[in-house]
Amino acid sequence: MTIFILYIKADIDGINEIIFPLNYIWCIDIEQSAGHLTKSRVTIDPNEEIPIENSRGTANYVMKWDGDRRYSTIRVIELKGITKMKYCNTDNGNFVPIIAFECRGLNPTRWIPTFGYNVNCISGKSFINIDLQENEWCEFDEEANESVGIYNIQSEFRVHK
Repeated sequence: MTIFILYIKADIDGINEIIFPLNYIWCIDIEQSAGHLTKSRVTIDPNEEIPIENSRGTANYVMKWDGDRRYSTIRVIELKGITKMKYCNTDNGNFVPIIAFECRGLNPTRWIPTFGYNVNCISGKSFINIDLQENEWCEFDEEANESVGIYNIQSEFRVHK
């Protein structure tokens, strides 16, 4: 079992925080730990508990690679004091640990931004369920009378030791 932490970096303008809701469905690419197979756009719902066959355990994502005898799994976990589930204006331009994935038999290789994020602006205005599929987002904040945005989104997975 390996724990991977998703780190996210972005340039934000006029935004106090980007919030990743607890029920956010993660979309990632994965690769086989001990092989060369890959799978794209896998979705992981932290609220879905899937039983692992021939085990007493559960995971949020369960699959079997061709030729493998064992199941590969992902569990979304919180690492207290490490993962934040939000990106703040004080983090602007820096990589921040957002969420952790406990993986068996596979490695996450890429996070794919989708939709479902919430944004709180410096002015106090909120935007709900924003879409980051274009790797950026821009809107007009009437309360501040200026545009706000998220740009240059980057991510990386790091092994937690």
